[in-house]
Amino acid sequence: MSNSNTKIFLQGRRKKQKHSSLTPMFNFDISYLDEITNNEECSTIKVKIIHLWKTTSTLWGNKIHACANHYVLKLCRPMLKKDNCTLLSNFNLYTGLEGMQLTNHVGKIYFKNNTSISVVQDFNCAHDGFEFIEYRDIITEEKYNKLAFGMNDAQNYDIIGLISSKPKLKAIYYRKKTTIISEFKLQNLNGDEVNVTLWEDNADRLDNYLSQEYIQNEPVVLVIQLAKINTWGNEHEVSTIPFCTNVIINENIPAITSFKQRLLDKKICNTKSRIVDQDGSIANEVFLNF
Repeated sequence: MSNSNTKIFLQGRRKKQKHSSLTPMFNFDISYLDEITNNEECSTIKVKIIHLWKTTSTLWGNKIHACANHYVLKLCRPMLKKDNCTLLSNFNLYTGLEGMQLTNHVGKIYFKNNTSISVVQDFNCAHDGFEFIEYRDIITEEKYNKLAFGMNDAQNYDIIGLISSKPKLKAIYYRKKTTIISEFKLQNLNGDEVNVTLWEDNADRLDNYLSQEYIQNEPVVLVIQLAKINTWGNEHEVSTIPFCTNVIINENIPAITSFKQRLLDKKICNTKSRIVDQDGSIANEVFLNF
C-alpha cells in the first residue's frame, strides 16, 4: 500500500535575529540556512514555503528541500500551505542523499513526530523565490552540468521565456507506457532560444491553455520552476521533474508581468512575432500587445 509524502521547497532568512513575540513557543536564536549542518536537531529556522507538492511512494536568495512523511503529515498539514511563513525546530537534516539536489543547500530536512512548526506573520521577504538560469549557460554548457545533475555547488534553477514556436503535442512510448509530451522553444529577451519538453499533465495544461480563443493573438510567457536539463546528443533541452516541477502559464505574477514589461521596453511588442511550425510554415501570427 502506498503512502503519501509532502515535499516542500523553503526559502530561508538571510539574517540571524531573535524570534517574534508572535511565536512564544521558541526561546532561542533563529539560524539561517547556511548555519545548519548534518543531523541538526537544535536549530530553529524561519522560512517561507515557496513551492509545495505531493508524491506517492511505497516507502523523497537561500533555499532548502524538506519532506514530511505520511506519519507526521497529519500533524503539520494545516501549517504547510504555499506562501506560509513558518518557524521550524527539532527536525532532522541529512546530507549526502541520493537523487537530484534541488537547492543550493546540500542538506534535506525531514520532519519528525515532535518537530515544532508555527506560522508567523513577520517574515519580511520580497523575493519570489525564483532563481532564473541564463539561456547562455544552457546553450554553452557552462553551468548546466552542475545545475542538472546535483553537483555539490548546484543551485535551484528556474527558467522564464516567451513561447516562440508552436508547441507540438504528441504521444510517445516511454518506460512501458504511452506518454503525452509537448515540444516547443522558449525565447529570452535577447532572442536566445532553448528547447523545452513538457510531460503529461503539464503538456495537457499548456495545450488546453493555447486552445482558448482569447489568447490566440497574445504572447504566452512561461515560468518553469525546478526545471531539469537533459542532453540528447549535442542538444540540450529544458524538461520537468516528475511530481516536482511547477509550470506557470501566463499568470499575473511579478516575474511574468515584469518579463512582459521588459518586452515592451525593448519595443519587441511593436514587431510581429510569428510562431513557426517545425516544417517552417506559419502556425500563428502574434502581435505582442498587452
